[in-house]
Amino acid sequence: MIRKIGVAALLGLMATGAFASIAGAQCGTGPSIILSTATFGIEGPAAVTPPYVSTAGNQLIMVGLVQSFCAPFADLNASDPGTEYTLVVTGLISGGTTHPIPNLYATSYTGGTFTIYQGSPRNAPTSAGAAPAAVWPTVPSEYTDGGAIAILSGTLSGYNVTMQSNGAGGYAANATFTGGTLYSRVAGTGPVIMQGAMCAVSGCLPPAGGYSAQFDGKFDTPVTPNLKSTWGTLKLLYR
Repeated sequence: MIRKIGVAALLGLMATGAFASIAGAQCGTGPSIILSTATFGIEGPAAVTPPYVSTAGNQLIMVGLVQSFCAPFADLNASDPGTEYTLVVTGLISGGTTHPIPNLYATSYTGGTFTIYQGSPRNAPTSAGAAPAAVWPTVPSEYTDGGAIAILSGTLSGYNVTMQSNGAGGYAANATFTGGTLYSRVAGTGPVIMQGAMCAVSGCLPPAGGYSAQFDGKFDTPVTPNLKSTWGTLKLLYR
């Protein structure tokens, strides 16, 4: 599924300005969780170099906040002043970045698990400027403290990043829910798509250091885009 949906989605995000479109996204057709733009990547042990060149064997970690929930989680208030919902992704292993066509840098990752936590108080950063320094492979404690409860967890597959030479791009992966205290709400549903936009230039990254990219995104079941006129180009990316 990710070969046909993910790559097309990545180029679509890159073409439409990305962060604003996802951050203001409406509820979709399936289990939908919308992420805040205060979501960041931590990759190592080798540093990611501009525009987004990842070394094979690196592990990518993502940490961030949930901005809003849709059905079947619409009763959860991500803006509750006493509770926060955070995302932690670990175990994404880089296959190394390739440069298949001019102006595009493609990176495929294998593996990956995700967990969405519910905790209190609200102390995870809400902007790049407030993020603590990141030391790979440690997940900053702000994302898992406060008696955090894993309300949803699962596995990722086919995680792909496509980046332009200006440091703007997108990512997409298949996400399968497997556990958490609210798993019963999505039990039996098939994989959804985790996708969004990325920014890897210095102006997007937390000044505290240690981060490889800023993300937004969501878990959803999007409609497959129709990009017949460019499919030949798309196939070059992930052969």
